[in-house]
Amino acid sequence: MSDKEEKCHQLFRLTSDSGGDATYEWYKNRVEERVDNTCIWFLEQKKFQEWLQADSGPLLVSADPGCGKSVLARYLIDSYLPRSATICYFFFKDKVQDKVRQALCVLIHQLFSQKPYLIKHAMPEYNKDGEGLINSTESLWKVLRNAIGDPQSGPITIVLDALDECSELELPDLTQNVES
Repeated sequence: MSDKEEKCHQLFRLTSDSGGDATYEWYKNRVEERVDNTCIWFLEQKKFQEWLQADSGPLLVSADPGCGKSVLARYLIDSYLPRSATICYFFFKDKVQDKVRQALCVLIHQLFSQKPYLIKHAMPEYNKDGEGLINSTESLWKVLRNAIGDPQSGPITIVLDALDECSELELPDLTQNVES
C-alpha cells in the first residue's frame, strides 16, 4: 500500500469511543472459549451445512440470552469456518460498540488487512471525505459493497454477533443492507 492508502486503511481501525483501547479483537476475545463437545449440535445442523455450501446469503442464529450464541460465534471465527474464505467479524456491545458505522469500519479494516489490494475501493471516498469517511454510514456501506463485490475478492464470510445490542435506531438499516 502507498502511504496514503495505509493512512486510509488505519482510519478504519477504531478503538473504544469511551477513550479506552478496546479493539474488535478484545471484544471477541472477551467471550469465553467453548467447552469441549459444545457447539457440535450446531455444526451438524442441516441449515448450517447448506449455508456453508451456498455461494452467498445470510444465516441468522437466534436463541434466548445466555444460550451460547457469542461462544458459538467466537468458535466459528477462531476454529471452524473454512480458511479458504476471508473472515471478518464484529461483536456488538450495548452502548459501547453499538453503531453500524463502527461495525462497518471494523469489517472494512479486517478485509483490507487480509486483502490489501481491495483498498482501491475506499480511495475515492477517502479522497472525497478524508477522515470524515468513518462518520458516513452511507459511504462505508458503499466501500464495503464495492470491495466484497470485486471479482478478485474471493469468498468472504462476515460474522455479526449480538445484533440485539446494535443501536435500535440503526438496526433496520443494518438488516436491510445485509439482506441486499
